[in-house]
Parts: sequence; structure tokens; C-alpha cells
Amino acid sequence: MDVTNLERNLYLTMQLLEFKKPMIVCLNMIDLVEKAGLSVDIKQLQETLGCPVIPISALKKTGLDILKKHIISEDKTDFISKININIDTLSFSIKEIVGEVIKRNPIDKYTFSDRIDKFLLHPFIGIPAFIFVIYLLFAFSITLSKPFIDFFDIFFGGIFVEGFRVLLEKFSLPFWIVTFLADGIGGGLQTISTFIPPIFFIFLFLSFLEDCGYMARVAFTMDKFMHWIGLSGKSIIPMIVGFGCTVPAIMATRTLENKQDRMMTIMLLPFFSCGAKIPVYIMFSVYFFPERAGLVIFLLYFTGIFLALITGQILKRITFKNKPADFVMELPNYRLPTFNGLFIHSWIRLKSFIWRAGKIIVFVIILLTMINAITIRKNIEQGEEETISHIVSQKIAPVFSPMGIDSDNWGAVVGLFAGLFAKEAIVGAFETLYIENKDEIDNYDSTMQNEHQKRFKNIHQVIAYLLFILIYSPCVAAVATAIKEAGTKFALVQVIYLTVLAWVVAVLYYNIAIISPLTPLWILISLVLLSGIFVMFSKINLM
Repeated sequence: MDVTNLERNLYLTMQLLEFKKPMIVCLNMIDLVEKAGLSVDIKQLQETLGCPVIPISALKKTGLDILKKHIISEDKTDFISKININIDTLSFSIKEIVGEVIKRNPIDKYTFSDRIDKFLLHPFIGIPAFIFVIYLLFAFSITLSKPFIDFFDIFFGGIFVEGFRVLLEKFSLPFWIVTFLADGIGGGLQTISTFIPPIFFIFLFLSFLEDCGYMARVAFTMDKFMHWIGLSGKSIIPMIVGFGCTVPAIMATRTLENKQDRMMTIMLLPFFSCGAKIPVYIMFSVYFFPERAGLVIFLLYFTGIFLALITGQILKRITFKNKPADFVMELPNYRLPTFNGLFIHSWIRLKSFIWRAGKIIVFVIILLTMINAITIRKNIEQGEEETISHIVSQKIAPVFSPMGIDSDNWGAVVGLFAGLFAKEAIVGAFETLYIENKDEIDNYDSTMQNEHQKRFKNIHQVIAYLLFILIYSPCVAAVATAIKEAGTKFALVQVIYLTVLAWVVAVLYYNIAIISPLTPLWILISLVLLSGIFVMFSKINLM
């Protein structure tokens, strides 16, 4: 049992006692009792429960030897006789037990957690404080990772691309096999390696916020906002999960008892940027906003949250009109996370990301490398040739021209289609389409930056493109999960809404930013499309 939260823990203990089986109670976190201004009467609790009560600290590994001795030497017969007596005579509540065995130091009326919560849970200060904390998370993550990115790029590039190519060429293998293995697989591994430092630091800071108890406060603080858009505060839990991956976030909505809350939460989850989008944000931010990369990523995250709030407010009025369920949660005490705990949590997440994202990025790079190698003769007399991906993307590019994607930036279109499989695949698409012979490049990072700046001629095109990536259809895995949890019709409406909204937001931003003669026309078209989408919501029953 958590000794700092004894009343809640005793509910399970009392239920277990009713089984009349030999039992030992371990009072964990005993090292925090004094810090919390508490004193525990171990003897009284032991007599009340009728079983051994051993104070331990799993963190500091104290009391474990005594626990082992009790496990080995406990007289089971004596325990059963005691438990029969105590279960029959135990007529007072659980709350009364805590009142008997836990004493609070009168000097310490408020705990350390209480004092911090006065500030962080304040109705006016809490949300700005949360925004500032998240800003610091991205700012520090990008700043601390910068020195490591070039090292990882050069080190892994030397091993998996240049070194691997030299080794393969020594065996006189065909050119296509060398390209497949060195540029495809090796290039994919090199690309993944450059995202390890920033993603590790992001996971490290997130683990700190979770382990110290702050993320639970975020759920409590955002409860009023959840009600404002017609949701229960319970919905914040799947949304926080959504920052990692949309698929488990959709599945986490099963914990919501109210069907309306569940459906509306699934609709809003793609607005919360998943971990797969982080490599894309980092790539564009570092190449175009090197001094403000952390701020750009932070603004993208909160743009998604802002659009989720606006969407929720609209859907509350036209589709999901019932009152949301109430939200009750326990706030754990603040505690300083352990060094080992932080790194274990961060490593587990990083390993999962590398394995999941790595497979997809490598697969996309291999696929696009092979497709890019297939050419069609454009002009027989002059011998001009074009790749299939180039031809198809140029045909589709006009759809994206209102948001600043020029016809010569056809690689950006390929990236968007790759992103339908997984958002991290967008990075793999640019990696493959922008650079062909990696082994002939002295400074890969600088070359990639130059290639990006050739295609995206101004920052407004970049921002519009990032806004589209932020909003448009989630990956196929998330869509499949939405179909399973909410139905095919719901998932189809979600994909249409998000993709149209992405186009509208990107077009509106770009045209307002550049102010051209066509700006009024594109604004009008965008507003008509948006109105049509909300009419669709009002006509379709998603419940």
C-alpha cells in the first residue's frame, strides 16, 4: 500500500482480507512519511488488520530484508485465527482506520504538494503555466539535441551508407543491389539516427513531467476546457496518450462510459500531434527556423490543440449535444523522479519509436528509391527521361498550388501521400527524392537544407505545408482503429473533414500571408468548403 495515500489503498486490502488467506501488508514509500508531515502507528494498524504490516521503501530498498523474513516464517495458522476474529468484529469504516493510525503534524497543515498546487491548479495561472512548461520542453529538447544531431548523422552515415557501399562494391554486386542496400536500407538508418537525440530529450522531459505528478494536474486543469467543448475531463487521458500515438489513444477511449464522449474524443484525437510527426516538425524547423526550432514545434502543437477546441465547440452545437459525464480523479503527491526511472521510461519509448518508425521510414525509402529508379522516356529524340513518381506528382501538384506548393516542388506531394501510411514516412520521402548519391556528398545536412530551400521559396510555403501535415488524415493504422472503434461511416467522415480542413487552413494562411490578386477568390472557396463540411456534420448521425 502507498502509505501517503492509505485511505484509498485500504479499500483493496479490506477486500483481500475477506478471502481469509495469509497476507502481509507492505507500507511502501515510508521514506516520504516524514516529508509529508505524517506519522504512522504501525503497531495499531497491524493489530487492526490482524496481519503483519512491514514499512518499506522500494526506492531506497529499505525494509526488504524484514519483509523476506516474514514471508518465510509467518505462522499461517495463527493468521487465520486472527483474521476470523478481525473480519467479524471490524465494524468501523476504512476512513476510521486511517484516523486511528495516521497523524498529521499540526505545524504542517499543508503538504509540499498542496503548496505547489495552489499555484499550478489556480484557475487563471494553471493553463498559462502548462503552456510555458510545454514550451520549455520543446525549447530545451531542440537546444540540447543540436550538438548530437551532426555526430549521429556523420557517424551512422559513414557506417551504413558510405562504408556499406564500399563493402558491397568490393564484392562486385550489381548497381541496383548496392543502391537498394546502401541508399535504401543504409540511408533509412542514417535518417532515423538524426532524430534520436531530439526525440530522446522530448521523451526524457515528458517522463519527468509524468513521474513527478504534473501530468495528472494537467488533466485536472484542462477539465473546464473539456466541458467548454462538450467533453468530460476523462477525455484528456486519451488526448495525452495521443501525443505518443493516435492508435492507442483511440483505443483508450474505451474507458469513457458515455458514448458521445467516446465518439467526440476520437474525432478530436488527430489534432493532438503524435510522436510520428515529431521528425517532420524537427526536419523543417531545423532547416528553415534553426534559431527558433523549439518555438515552431511548440506553436504547431498548440495550433492543433486550438483547432481541436474550435472543432469541439462547433460539434457540440450541431452533432454532439448531450451533457458530458462528470470527471473525478486522484492527484498523486509530487515526487522527484529517480534517475534510473527516467532513463528506463525514455529508453522504452525511444526503442519503440526507433523500431516502429524505423521500419516504416526504411520501407518508404527503399520503395521510393526503387520507384525513382524506374524512368519513362519523355522525349525519344532528345533522350529525356522522367521518373514515374515525378510524372504522377506533377499531375496532382495543382491541387496544392493554392497553399504554395509549386509544380517543381513535386516531392512535397509525394511526401503527403507517403504520410498516409505513417507521418514519419514524409521524412523518408524527402530523403529519397532530394538526394540521390549520398556517398558523394561532403555535408549531408547542409545539402538537404539547400535542397529544401530550393523547393520551398519562402517561409509561408513551409508554414502552410506544416499546417497541412498537422491536420490532414491520420495514418492508415489510426483510420483502421477508428473504423473498429467507431464504425466505417464515422472514420470516413473524419478523414474527409480533417483533409478538407487541412487544405482550407493551409490555403487561408498562405493567401492571407502573401496577399495576391487571387487571395479573395481562395478565401471564398475555402469558406464555402468549410461550410459544406459542417453542413455534412449536421446531416449525418455519427452516434
